[in-house]
Amino acid sequence: MNGEIFAPAAATMQAAALRRLAAALERENAALAALDLAAIAPLLAEKEAALAGLAAAPPSLPSPPLIAHAREVAALARRNRTLLEYAITVQAGVIALVARAARPAPGGYHAPGRRAAPDRSLPRALCARA
Repeated sequence: MNGEIFAPAAATMQAAALRRLAAALERENAALAALDLAAIAPLLAEKEAALAGLAAAPPSLPSPPLIAHAREVAALARRNRTLLEYAITVQAGVIALVARAARPAPGGYHAPGRRAAPDRSLPRALCARA
C-alpha cells in the first residue's frame, strides 16, 4: 500500500471537515451578530465534532481547494473572534446595568423632615435583547 494512493481521500476528508467547521462558524457568527446568545451554546458540539474530524483526517499534501477551504475557515474564525468580543462587551454592559438598577436608591426626606424609605421596587424595564 502506497501512501500516495490515499492522498486524495485524505484531502477529501480534510475538505469535508473544513466545510463542516465553516458551516458551524457561519451559523455561530450569524447568532453572534444578532446577539442571540441562546443559539450559540448548541453550536459548540458541532464545532468540536468538525475539529475532531479534521484532526482525525489523515495528512495530505495541500491542494488549491484545500487551501481555499482553510483560508475561508481562518476568515470566519477571525470574524467569530470579533463578534464574540462584541457580544461579551454587550453582555458585560447588561450585567452592569442590572447591577446598577438593583442597588437601593438613597433615602430622601419628606416635607415634615422625616426620612423617606428608599424605593425597593424592581426596575420596570430592561433591554429585552440582552
